[in-house]
Amino acid sequence: MTNEKGNTRIRFGWEGQLRGSPTDAYTKAIGLILATYCDSKGTAYPSVPTLAKKASLSPKRTRALLHGLAKEHWITITFGGEGAANRYRLTTPKYADLMKPRRSGTKFADGDLCNEQRFVWERAVLESEVLDFAQKSMALTLATYETNLVAVPSIEELADASSRSRRRVYQLLKDLADGGWSKSHLEGVIRATSMNSRSVTIPTYSPCVP
Repeated sequence: MTNEKGNTRIRFGWEGQLRGSPTDAYTKAIGLILATYCDSKGTAYPSVPTLAKKASLSPKRTRALLHGLAKEHWITITFGGEGAANRYRLTTPKYADLMKPRRSGTKFADGDLCNEQRFVWERAVLESEVLDFAQKSMALTLATYETNLVAVPSIEELADASSRSRRRVYQLLKDLADGGWSKSHLEGVIRATSMNSRSVTIPTYSPCVP
């Protein structure tokens, strides 16, 4: 997994573009998991069984999601053949350069991926046998907003970034907090009376390991 200074520039830029894309939730999630394995050139060599275990998915489902990423031009796959690992390289589809920035309910500084504590937390999240795929993907999405182990995205931002509904995002964040994976201030975060409401507050989150 990515764990050295200097290995993060390509990864971070790619995560930011993926985060702002209309790509579906599952494809985004497997992309964020794959990105944790990338080197300084944006290349990764994890096996499908390894990614499946980290994602809490079956190898078949994991393989299908990786092919989905490739089909949308977020990665290229060079198949390694018998006994050799596949090579995955981060790329961006042409439309990514035309995407308008997501509306933001707050100003925030994008995360410092050189923070070793963040890498430790990411590894713990992916190695967890308690968290499911959706919870792990929300944790990694939240981590893309981290600065000095604090993140302050709005629920709306996280919903856009993860391609999930605001209510689903709220529940996943609550799951992480209840499980001891983050210290969060979620009281009154969603004051919605209907699914169409856009009334949100800005919570803060600090990652931790139970």
